Amino acid sequence: MNVEIALVIVISCNLVFTAWLWYRARSESDKLRSLPMLLVLSIAMLVGILPRVLWPEAERVKIGGSIASIVLSIVAMILSVWGLASAARRRHHD
Repeated sequence: MNVEIALVIVISCNLVFTAWLWYRARSESDKLRSLPMLLVLSIAMLVGILPRVLWPEAERVKIGGSIASIVLSIVAMILSVWGLASAARRRHHD
């Protein structure tokens, strides 16, 4: 249980830090493209682990959190591929 709470704290700090970086980044920065994927991935990890911390006895909630985490991870992967493709198109046109 203590390890799961520590993971929630670390992932939450990562989420806040990534959101702050995205807020502070200049719009023309190349690094800006990866931040939405990192935000969604952090949220996916939190969705997967929070049910285990908050409701340790509720199996259906844990399963639902795991499924939601997988869906959000797929969304993060799609965002990543889309970002790479758009960057390649930009370099090709320049």
